[in-house]
Amino acid sequence: MNLAEKLEPSGRSGGRSPYSESYYAGWIWCSGTSVKAVDFIHYDEKNNEWNLLQVKNRDNTENSSSSKIRDNTTIKKWFRTYSQRDATNWDNFPDEVSSKNLNEEDFRAFVKNYLAKII
Repeated sequence: MNLAEKLEPSGRSGGRSPYSESYYAGWIWCSGTSVKAVDFIHYDEKNNEWNLLQVKNRDNTENSSSSKIRDNTTIKKWFRTYSQRDATNWDNFPDEVSSKNLNEEDFRAFVKNYLAKII
């Protein structure tokens, strides 16, 4: 199960997620270049604003151009894993509700299942 399946409503991310009815965090996957330099968006009703998120695989995988694109924007960066230690960053996902439901084990299972289907 990937981020899109866990964060989006059922149907939009390509299938029913076990979390689709009981758990929907309100994040929307920005496929391709639909929103420049943004992987997910989330509407914050309390503050009446959109949260923009860029997702990186590791804490050291960003180049200067992808960093620069966030200058003078509200785009937040989040990464999955740490490069210098055996640890993940799922607990620090920038949404306290979502961070309780996301983990590396589920992410890796999704990748294995996805690759098995396309091979």
